[in-house]
Amino acid sequence: MNAPFLTDLDPEIAVKGSIDPLGLLPLWGRYGRGVVGNLSLVASSARGFTTLLLGYHLARRIIDEQELPESRLVDLFLTFEQIAAYSRLAAAQDRDAPDPGILGLRRVRSRLAAGKRVPLGGGRDAQILSNQRAYGLWTLFSGPAQQSGLLVRKTMRLTDEAEDFVRRTAYPRLERAGLRNARSLLDLMVRGRYFEPRGRHALIAGAVAELHADEFSADEQAFYLERFACGGPSDPGGCQHQLWALMRAYNDEHDTWRERLSMAELDALIDGARREGHAELEDRLWRIRRFEQVIGPASLLFGYLQDHADERSVTDVAGDLQATWIHGLRHVDPEAVAQHLEPVCELHGEEGQRRFEQLAHALHNGQWAKVIELVLEQNAEVMARRGGGPWIISDGGVLQVRYHQEGGDLPEDPGRRLVHPYFITSVKSVGAQVLGKLAARSEDDD
Repeated sequence: MNAPFLTDLDPEIAVKGSIDPLGLLPLWGRYGRGVVGNLSLVASSARGFTTLLLGYHLARRIIDEQELPESRLVDLFLTFEQIAAYSRLAAAQDRDAPDPGILGLRRVRSRLAAGKRVPLGGGRDAQILSNQRAYGLWTLFSGPAQQSGLLVRKTMRLTDEAEDFVRRTAYPRLERAGLRNARSLLDLMVRGRYFEPRGRHALIAGAVAELHADEFSADEQAFYLERFACGGPSDPGGCQHQLWALMRAYNDEHDTWRERLSMAELDALIDGARREGHAELEDRLWRIRRFEQVIGPASLLFGYLQDHADERSVTDVAGDLQATWIHGLRHVDPEAVAQHLEPVCELHGEEGQRRFEQLAHALHNGQWAKVIELVLEQNAEVMARRGGGPWIISDGGVLQVRYHQEGGDLPEDPGRRLVHPYFITSVKSVGAQVLGKLAARSEDDD
């Protein structure tokens, strides 16, 4: 199948600022969206979605029952996100368990260590991120929840299915913990200025932490896997559902749930799609594999240049590549790559498409000076679109690195490495957490 699968650009990968020097995020995002329709890179914590659903439900319940203005909704949600974060970390520390996967971990940890109580609310002094609304669950997880059929963003309400799930799974556990109808939790969200998870609010903290336990109930497993790992209603063609079934079988068989998604696993998924007759999935995974043949080495090379190329000649650096990658990257198939560059043409025009075609040929043939030239051209074009200058320039054949980065070494066999995630890693992460194969990744980032 050769039909293009272009989708709208994911707003969460529309790059702002000085990152992604080759402009590859929007490109691999287009390829990834052909397979994974709901999850994003940051929305890969299953219990993050638990906090999101509970936060929306409880905040909306307060607004409706107490007839508060809609403007209070965000602050109430942020308050619950704070309660959940402090409760989860306190519970983990008390059990001497690893830190949970929460956004704003540094600030949460610091405040818990500083005293008995922590601030709550929408004010700057209480937020667990520098801008909790922009960088927390409200923004980063709401879109994936909507794509998973659990949130109506126009009304900022959970869908009926999500409401039923929250009431069916959360309220019985709150009742068993002594929080009848969640009343004390709701009161804390509305009127509480401070939270004491190890003091007078220990009952609430324990109950909220229990709702975020690493172990998922059978009801939760079925719901989360269908809605998040399988794509829910965002996967009308069934590709993501098929992907998850193949991924689950592969990782169970090879015991690789804790390992990074590899090119070997991607190849196994392609083979599985072919074996099961999933032609559309096979085609879209092949597109990813072929495009990665080019942008994977390009990313690795640019990182190497940032760390090792300053004040060196292009010829000298090309010699480094010759010594490492010998006669070229023969796994790169220029003709196959050229058939799947629709996203490149749409975002960078025909000139950009030609650049990627030339890059594929140069990588295949080991024309390392040409590879360096094309990578620098791509960086210059991307930075010009953002109103900035290139990170690396060639001045009379001598490279000048304007934006350094350490640790950019070259692997001997880049054909075995999947550098970019294509959102498939998020499916694996969420599914593994729900199945109890690994703990959620800590988000120690603000």
